[in-house]
Amino acid sequence: MLEWGKDITRNGWLKKGCVVGMILMFFGTSVGSAFSRNVSIDSDFLNRGNTLYVGGSGPGNYTKIQDAVDNASNEDTVYVYAGLYIESIIINHSINLIGEDKYSTIINGNNTLFCNTIAIKNDNVTVSNFTIQNGTLYGIEIITNKNKILNNIINRNTYGIDLEGSFETIKDNLISNNKIINHLQGGMLINEWVVNTIVSDNVFQDNPFGIIINSDNNIISYNIFQNMDDTAIALRNFCKNNTISHNLIQQNSKGISLEDSYENKIEKNTIIDNSQSIIISGFDSNFNTVSYNNIYQNKKEPRFYGCRINVWAGNYWNYPRNIPKLIFGTRGIQIFFEIYGCHDFFYFELCFPWFQFDWHPAQEPYDIGG
Repeated sequence: MLEWGKDITRNGWLKKGCVVGMILMFFGTSVGSAFSRNVSIDSDFLNRGNTLYVGGSGPGNYTKIQDAVDNASNEDTVYVYAGLYIESIIINHSINLIGEDKYSTIINGNNTLFCNTIAIKNDNVTVSNFTIQNGTLYGIEIITNKNKILNNIINRNTYGIDLEGSFETIKDNLISNNKIINHLQGGMLINEWVVNTIVSDNVFQDNPFGIIINSDNNIISYNIFQNMDDTAIALRNFCKNNTISHNLIQQNSKGISLEDSYENKIEKNTIIDNSQSIIISGFDSNFNTVSYNNIYQNKKEPRFYGCRINVWAGNYWNYPRNIPKLIFGTRGIQIFFEIYGCHDFFYFELCFPWFQFDWHPAQEPYDIGG
């Protein structure tokens, strides 16, 4: 490991080779689980461009990350030595921003008003191995495609990570192996127009909520969600075709919430010791599949409100069951009417008690690997 403050610049090729070797070692160890889950990390990304250095004692090293980022070209790497950097970073090139050590390489937004700690405004950016903190808006804001956020500690921002489409679709972003903790409003927002996002192998702790999803076709898998004041994972605003799988959801106020969202898959999660386990609500929250989960030791069992049909299949419910598991809730019907003399239709929604079944509950908990 290179030491903070040492001069390693006598031989430029030796310098680059040592740092490249270190980063390759980092990727080999820290994202091994991502490889095993078919998440592609380009192993030769460091060979595409030049490497710029921030911190340390080498001649020509930058003192500010933003200066190095501004002077980088597409496919360059900006390598940052351990230290405290009080900055708000804007990335406008397709670069790799790599820290020496995520515990001691700290980007501090310093609570600057209306600022993100890092804003990514170009495609194909990698940010890894930092502590990212004290952004008054977001720790990391992403408005582009094919970016990778890997192996960071993201803490004490208003929101941890925001993926924002703003009426233009953004896609294929990867958020993996991060610790996302202690945020004022929440851990992650996946907003409208954001698709094909993979959120895997992260730890979400001590936030008001873990992830809010307002879009389609995203994968949330192999994460840990603990101690959310509100909800671990919330799907809202008519989002569909999202997959929530292989997560540990533990000791939260609410485990998983679906509001007017449909055709989503909730499968192979362990949902344990929450105040409320699963809530499905809204007239349009239909055709969701809840299957092969461990759902036990929660204060309240799953409930549904206003929706018509969802599939519950093969879940483990507290103890072995030889008969179908009954899930209680309400079913809504919408009654339309027209007021005489008015050309608009109006409706009201009437709800009445209803129930759904898990016809074949599991006899024992599943061994759901993380």
